Amino acid sequence: MAISGGVLVNAQGMTLYTFDRDVAGSGRSNCNGDCAFMWPPLQAVKGAKPDGALTIISREGGGDQWCYKGKPLYLFSGDVNPGDNTGNGVNGVWRVATP
Repeated sequence: MAISGGVLVNAQGMTLYTFDRDVAGSGRSNCNGDCAFMWPPLQAVKGAKPDGALTIISREGGGDQWCYKGKPLYLFSGDVNPGDNTGNGVNGVWRVATP
C-alpha cells in the first residue's frame, strides 16, 4: 500500500475505499457476496503481517483482508486505471481511503 494524491492505493496504484457500514475495529467486513463482487476486498496474502495502522481481518467464507485504522479496505470494480476514484460517494456509503 502507498499514498498517491492524498489517498491510499494498492501496489498497482488503484484507489482503495472504505465502506460506511463497516465498524472500525469490529474485526469484520459488512461487504460480502454480491457486494464483494463489485467492491473486491484488498486481500492480504498468507503470512502478511500487520504494521501500525494496517491490520488484517479474516473474511466470511475465508481469506484475509487488509484494514486501515480498523476499517476494511476495498477496490472498486468500476475503476479501470490507476488513480481512478469513480467509487467515491457511491450510494452515499463508499469513501476513498485517506491516511
